[in-house]
Amino acid sequence: METATFHVEGMSCASCVAKIENTLRAQSGIVAASVSLANRQAFVTYDIAHITRSHITRTINQMGYRASDLSESVAQAEKNVLDSLQRRFFIALALTLPLMAHMLMPGSFFKNTRWEWVLATLVQGFAGWPFYRGAWAAAKLRAMDMNTLVAIGTSAAYGYSAAATWGWTHSLHDVYYESSAVTLTVILLGRLLEARAMSKTSDALKKLVHLQPQVALRLKENGETETVAIEHLNVGDILLIRPGTSIPVDGTVIEGVSAVDESMISGEAFPVDKKNGDSLTGGTVNQNGRLIMQVRQIGDRTVLAQMVKCVREAQNTKPAIAKLADRIAAVFVPAVMAIAAIAAGVWLALGEESMAIHAAVAVLIVACPCALGLATPVSIIVGMGRAAQSGILIKNADVLEAASRVDTVVFDKTGTLTYGQPSVTQVLGEEASTLLFYAASAEGASEHPLARAIMARAKKAGITPQPPTSFEAKIGKGVVAGVQGKTVHVGTQLFFNEENILPLPLSSPSDATVVYVALDRIPIGAMIFSDPIREDASQSILALRKNKINIVLLTGDRASVAGPIAEKLGITQVIAEAQPTEKMQVIRRLQSDGHHVAMVGEGINDAPALAQAQVGIAMSGGTDIAQSAAPVILMHNHLQAVATLLDVSRETMKNVKQNLFFAFSYNSVLIPIAAGALYPLLGVRLSPWMAGAAMALSSLSVITNALRLKAAAH
Repeated sequence: METATFHVEGMSCASCVAKIENTLRAQSGIVAASVSLANRQAFVTYDIAHITRSHITRTINQMGYRASDLSESVAQAEKNVLDSLQRRFFIALALTLPLMAHMLMPGSFFKNTRWEWVLATLVQGFAGWPFYRGAWAAAKLRAMDMNTLVAIGTSAAYGYSAAATWGWTHSLHDVYYESSAVTLTVILLGRLLEARAMSKTSDALKKLVHLQPQVALRLKENGETETVAIEHLNVGDILLIRPGTSIPVDGTVIEGVSAVDESMISGEAFPVDKKNGDSLTGGTVNQNGRLIMQVRQIGDRTVLAQMVKCVREAQNTKPAIAKLADRIAAVFVPAVMAIAAIAAGVWLALGEESMAIHAAVAVLIVACPCALGLATPVSIIVGMGRAAQSGILIKNADVLEAASRVDTVVFDKTGTLTYGQPSVTQVLGEEASTLLFYAASAEGASEHPLARAIMARAKKAGITPQPPTSFEAKIGKGVVAGVQGKTVHVGTQLFFNEENILPLPLSSPSDATVVYVALDRIPIGAMIFSDPIREDASQSILALRKNKINIVLLTGDRASVAGPIAEKLGITQVIAEAQPTEKMQVIRRLQSDGHHVAMVGEGINDAPALAQAQVGIAMSGGTDIAQSAAPVILMHNHLQAVATLLDVSRETMKNVKQNLFFAFSYNSVLIPIAAGALYPLLGVRLSPWMAGAAMALSSLSVITNALRLKAAAH
């Protein structure tokens, strides 16, 4: 299976979007298809054995739209659309201005109706072509959309005027060339401004794409370097990373020492020291040292590419509230056409031919469902961008709606509230430095996690261990090693009992692991190990409580270990010693009690619960299975991002509801006015070009309101 994103020009409203999705899904070989009206993109998952990208592009084009594969450049595709709209708008404006000249200059040459007809015909054909093409595409799909309204409305005004100009009927006198031309020009202006504003909503995606350099320095066998495009790199290639340059792809350090700025990917504020064997992520920046790396991942398998893919996929998925808007829009267009026909019929019956034309055309134009179609997706895209800036990777837009209703957050313990790695928290004995020296020297040849923790503590204390002269590991118990002529025992109390060494009597916390140390069979002290609580865990829990979120600690660890951690963090509801299926059952029980649950975890045993929760949140340092099961990944592993996610989701859904309110209110108020409701009382009527301006303004108001979400992040 492969995925591809296509830019689709010519989409106009939600009902037509649904038809495009259905047509794509009906194609053999296409597994899934989602179309976004907001960013004019189609996201398609397909089987390469049955269908190709070019076939998908051709299918979309045959529907009356213009599709282009976005694999080459998102920015270039957007630029092409903007250039095309801008060119079409300015040509339409140049042809329309003379038609309006008689409003300012009554004696204008262009007031001659036949000259008006020439100019109006050019405008109708050139500026109106995208609308006719879109209306025809919708008609072939047995649908009606915004293009249908514009095409029928402006054609009615133009056709009526042409009939009057050429004397095809003696009952028509007035002409409305300027109305149809100005309407088309104003709507084109609205689309141009809309496209420019929309390009701002995908800034997060563009920034991610631009993080990766386009070329790399590859080392040849003779030691010389060659500059190659990153698409020509292969796994196993050796690259030179100079100071101050970006790392092109994911890989491993094989030579050199340097600090790397990983803030763009991980959110870590301080540069991370890198040495032989350490991993490097494409898009991060090498700071001050020369590194030689071996390529580990290329193409769409790199961390950065996966982030781009997830953001792009999420922007093309629709939450349930967007699907509701789609269903409403599907019946909206036929209803508007019926209202236009009724309004025209009533005014004709009253002998008001001019008013009948004005009313019918104005209703068709002003009721364009563009604002309704944009109400949800623009807010979703901006909300997703805000989340991405906070290091929150959202795979599906449904998450934003689900997270906005969360009232309970369930945390796993190990690797989530804690770091998931043992750490020496206390050294007990008269000579702590001596104990650490011998323990670190003895454990230097061991790969056990506790051994690594001992080495880390010794390094922090400035102690340099010595290689052992002998080494014997007792699996699960400890080690015996020779260090500087002494026999060193490091291990558990059980190990010491088996070796007939009486450990020193010590008191230790119930949630800690104790490792004893002896020199020449004489105990000299012990080390206390524990899995430390994350530094931001307490603040994160507090932030959630301020928002009246219920907190639960759910772990497979012992109650004696989970209890003290929960107490330190102020968590009162603790469920310990839970198996993976039991964790899922706990989530189900909370849901059956009416709670909307978010689960935060990182291990394989958390996967069922992550999938069961309304919102599954995985730590980026966790297992692949956990990250696959969860629709949200915390890229920087900061727990404060959980509260940020809930805040962003609530603000986003509030923004969506505001946009839907604007869209419906706009139509509710202006459709009756366009139909002529105020004309008998106040003599007020809505000209078609004014209706077009109002329609464009409604779409821009929706986009502007959505962009407030972006402004709130700064």
